[in-house]
Amino acid sequence: MAAAYRVVVAERQDLIIVTVVCEECASEVSINSETANVPIACSSCGREFGENAKTALIAYSRFQRTARTAETQAGKAIFRFSIKQTD
Repeated sequence: MAAAYRVVVAERQDLIIVTVVCEECASEVSINSETANVPIACSSCGREFGENAKTALIAYSRFQRTARTAETQAGKAIFRFSIKQTD
């Protein structure tokens, strides 16, 4: 039997804040992906984030900024994310 789940739909602006978890100390750093600079290292233990993590954050930030411009030009939200939640 398949697991039951429901789908929550979030608009782009609902997903602006992104949290990065340090692999070393498990501290969390939350950033506004539209406006904040990508952190280079954990603010708690100083361990540098991996290149893939930094590249992903840069790409996500670029998406958020570009999508905001597209939505401003369209005059409405045009990006939606479907998030599955298991019951």
